[in-house]
Amino acid sequence: MNMRATITPKSDQLNADDLVNTEITINITNVSIVGGDQPVSINYHNDNGRPYKPNKTMRKVMVALWGDDETQYAGRSMTLFTEPSVTWAGKAVGGLEIKAMSHIDKDATLSLTATRGKKRTIKIAKLEAAQPQTYGDERFNAEFQAMSLAIENGEMTAAQIIELCEQAGALNEQQKNQLINVKGDK
Repeated sequence: MNMRATITPKSDQLNADDLVNTEITINITNVSIVGGDQPVSINYHNDNGRPYKPNKTMRKVMVALWGDDETQYAGRSMTLFTEPSVTWAGKAVGGLEIKAMSHIDKDATLSLTATRGKKRTIKIAKLEAAQPQTYGDERFNAEFQAMSLAIENGEMTAAQIIELCEQAGALNEQQKNQLINVKGDK
């Protein structure tokens, strides 16, 4: 167990706070156009029901480099990170941005409108298609006692620990069941 487990926000989507001082490479499984303020929902391997919902600028990046047919995005990968300068309502609040993408021929530099009348240069590195990684039995076994204690003490639920672990690599069914079967204070 590490400190990151204690700061994971409770949310229905991947957030900038999830990636403080780190990044994640996601392998896309589905893209849905859902409308509303966050019109695109990107599901990825081991998202645990917390999809990536890209902001408008990042959607422009995807369309520029992958085209506008979102049905073609499944099976592709991208590396996400927290960019502190991302603004909302005129204030820097931080947000998720794309650092690298698979299925592009070479690194790309795009000049896109970020806010009214202001262009921004965005650099995207070429990412070789990533294969989903596993969490690994050795790592799981080494951390299981600490994870169990967190569940038993009511600090985290099994689902929260599974979600956190799967940001690093996929848990197998046996590992998930071990965590689910730990009895916690309710």
